[in-house]
Amino acid sequence: MKWNPITVGSEPELDPVPGGYEVSYDLNPDPPADWEELFEDSATGVSSSATPRPRLAGGSVVGRVSAEQAGAFGKAVLDHVAATNKRYEEEVIPRQVMERQRREAAKAAQEAEEVEMRRRLRGD
Repeated sequence: MKWNPITVGSEPELDPVPGGYEVSYDLNPDPPADWEELFEDSATGVSSSATPRPRLAGGSVVGRVSAEQAGAFGKAVLDHVAATNKRYEEEVIPRQVMERQRREAAKAAQEAEEVEMRRRLRGD
């Protein structure tokens, strides 16, 4: 199974809002649903009460930050994406591999059963 870890785009988009900025980082490639669930899980990543928790919006990570929080938020985004990639590699990919192997084994067993059934129907 080919897995390309999710990366954060180099330049965030900034949208001025009262008290700071709405910051948006593009993710590449767009993350799969299982990755998004891990990202949103409160156990993933590092957060501080002084730094807003990164959140997902479409294929981006967003947050509302003040100028004082900008550096910490940028680091939190990178750390959170890295932690989510690690959990995805440790939890989701092995589960997907096992499921694929189970499906392939079931298909092989079905095909073998059909071959045997055809042999019997022919009277071999």
